[in-house]
Amino acid sequence: MKFVFDSQEKVSLVQGVAAGTVGRRQFLRTAAMLGITAATASAVLTACDNGTKGAADKNKAYKAGSVALQVELGAEDTKVLYGAGYVGPKARELKKFGDGKKEFSVLTRTFAGQDMKTNKFSVWLEEKTGVKVNYQVVPIGEEGTPKVNNILAGGDLPDAMMLGPAWMGGFSRSQIYIYGQQGLFAPVGKLIDEFAPELLEVFKNVPKLRDDFTAPDGEMYAFPAVNQCYHCRSSEVRMWVNSTWLKKAGLKAPATLDEFTSMLRVFKEKNPSGLASSVPMSGSKAGEGSSFIGYIMQSFGYLPASNVSRDGDKLIYAPTQDFYRDGLRYMAGLAKEGLLDKRSFTQSGDELKRQVMNPAGALVGLVQGGSQGSFADVEASNPNARYRDYEVIAPVKNGPHGAVCPWDYSTGGVVGLILTKNCKDPETMIRWADAQMNLEVCRSMPNGPLGVGFEWAKKGQLGINGKQATFSRLAAGQDEKNTGWYEWGPYNYQNDVRLSESIDPNSRSVEPALYEAGKLYEPFAVAEEKYFTTPFFDESQAAQVGEWETNMGSYLSQSNAKFILGEMDINDDKVWDSHKKKFQQLGQDQYLQLLKDASSK
Repeated sequence: MKFVFDSQEKVSLVQGVAAGTVGRRQFLRTAAMLGITAATASAVLTACDNGTKGAADKNKAYKAGSVALQVELGAEDTKVLYGAGYVGPKARELKKFGDGKKEFSVLTRTFAGQDMKTNKFSVWLEEKTGVKVNYQVVPIGEEGTPKVNNILAGGDLPDAMMLGPAWMGGFSRSQIYIYGQQGLFAPVGKLIDEFAPELLEVFKNVPKLRDDFTAPDGEMYAFPAVNQCYHCRSSEVRMWVNSTWLKKAGLKAPATLDEFTSMLRVFKEKNPSGLASSVPMSGSKAGEGSSFIGYIMQSFGYLPASNVSRDGDKLIYAPTQDFYRDGLRYMAGLAKEGLLDKRSFTQSGDELKRQVMNPAGALVGLVQGGSQGSFADVEASNPNARYRDYEVIAPVKNGPHGAVCPWDYSTGGVVGLILTKNCKDPETMIRWADAQMNLEVCRSMPNGPLGVGFEWAKKGQLGINGKQATFSRLAAGQDEKNTGWYEWGPYNYQNDVRLSESIDPNSRSVEPALYEAGKLYEPFAVAEEKYFTTPFFDESQAAQVGEWETNMGSYLSQSNAKFILGEMDINDDKVWDSHKKKFQQLGQDQYLQLLKDASSK
């Protein structure tokens, strides 16, 4: 059962019910205090009761490779071009395999202006595969959560779900494992070996991917999608500077922490915007690129998004390390000088965007974000769009320490499709998911069908990576809201797929610029042996981890703001020692031990 509420406290409470660590009476009493409605509370308890039935038998787990493939890959289209050393899906013939008589129900996402029934890609996919689908839709994020909750709690499950990755409001690997153990989600490992030749090709190219999606009980409870986004590997700590401000101030991009500080001072003193309310650097309390902390900390030590890193056999919680204190001390100095916007700790992402998109001129010199779209409106067809004023800058070196960029070394696997216990024809659904890994299909998904949203590249056209391009986007597919899907289902974006997009100057893609941003950060990437991957958790572990992460995360957000804004003295050793003890009281050591134990399984 998956219930995502507006606060982490509510999430932890529900996980506690699922794990059996929170009783029914305690749940109802605490739910009332947290503002969970009586109807939703009842749905939670019902789902917990139903979910405990039909748990998977660990002794009967399917062993990968135990059955033979029953379908073959289609003939390859030899006219389609690929760059040297290309690794990824090929353009292959896709023969219709559905009979068009059975109608499958699939719970998925939607956005404003989209109708999944008339969507060009939806219609085209049905024609290609012969599989008729009735799409039940929910919005992206928390707005769609109540509907998902009701469906899961009521037991009237669709044949399949494709709700996207966790950031979109979809399921995590641990949640899928728990629901699989409860019998709500069906195992798919055997079906993949029999009916998914495209995905089996991916497993050959990305050997760790299957392991990533194999739960501790030996089963796979989700058909994965693949998104090897090169620029995303450093997106969480990327900083953008207003190049117009930089030029007016007579400066160049900083290379050292001292130069970074000097740039902020010049922005404050000279005020290149000419507007009274401008600030050298700003952020927001939530959302992608919400804070400058991640970028600045690169100059002091390794701060991964999870706050947890490896050091040999040990796991380290970064916010209690000396380097983190040094970084906070530096930022407290910036705040004291008025070089960063104090509203960064309280304002929303929309408020930050209004600062950047102010009609009279941008009010912010530096902003952190995965792309310009994190804080500005991206109008690709407008050569004078505000987002174009912001250019990425590299991490800045701090004396002999240099700089360390957090780097995502994962396989790029995300949840693609889940089969529920109610799926009436699992074989066809798996073939339908696998068909979407075909190159033509996965390029049609975001852009619209061949000839509408994209075309195959011509000989001599170069891709983002400088090699022969494979495809080019067409403006028509990007202008129509009801042409394609977002990344909420199965797709195959291995690295060479994304990077084989033509860099034709007429293209409206932001990918080439983001690729260059990734290249700028890669020389600073942390060593892979320090990268920690969050493991699978069972029900009891998930409940406990949720509580620890909620409590420590809440305290960390508060203490970061207080240290930087001077409400707590970062230079007082007694204050810092008390700060570290607070994390221990909140379960830091037990948290790290559980992560280590779960990773060893």
